[in-house]
Amino acid sequence: MVDLDPKNLDAQANLGVLLFFQKEYGQAEPHLRAALDLEPDLAKIQALLGMAEKRTADPAAARTHRLLQGAGSCGPAIKA
Repeated sequence: MVDLDPKNLDAQANLGVLLFFQKEYGQAEPHLRAALDLEPDLAKIQALLGMAEKRTADPAAARTHRLLQGAGSCGPAIKA
């Protein structure tokens, strides 16, 4: 679905979440990032992206996404 419609928010977010929970953090990042490009206020996706970046050794980017997630109003943060 993502290949057919890269602007499909649900497909990008769901694939990113699926890959994250399969511990495929590097593969999850571009899909989570694409979902945020389409809808920047997705706090849980911001948190997952931050955790994925942390686990793939990009701590500076991880801090940015975790700070953005803290500013969101979409519920509690996801714990690692």
